[in-house]
Amino acid sequence: MIIAVCSFSTIFLIHQTILQDEANAITTTELRNLVVHPDYQRRGIGTSLLREGLTEADRLGLQSVLGASPEGEDLYKRFGYEAIAEMDLKLWEYEGGAGLGIARHCVMRRPTQPVASP
Repeated sequence: MIIAVCSFSTIFLIHQTILQDEANAITTTELRNLVVHPDYQRRGIGTSLLREGLTEADRLGLQSVLGASPEGEDLYKRFGYEAIAEMDLKLWEYEGGAGLGIARHCVMRRPTQPVASP
């Protein structure tokens, strides 16, 4: 059973216009997926995955951006992400979304953090 997924990417594809304007052409990594199976949530798994990815992003001098669901916003804020735009996902436009409404997500950015010296 897969209990969690987390992936970062240095290729920036989703919501490119908003993020390019807001990122001011700084080299960026995008948090693409961070999902923890409901049976395993609230155990620090998401926090551990995010911390590991951000440690690497900071080491490489990359700011991080993501699209956050309302459920994830508090976690990301604890790691220094700031809301830079809102986006409405028209769920009916996606495969299997017939009859569904709008899901509001927030585009968030986290500047590169200084890396502690060993």
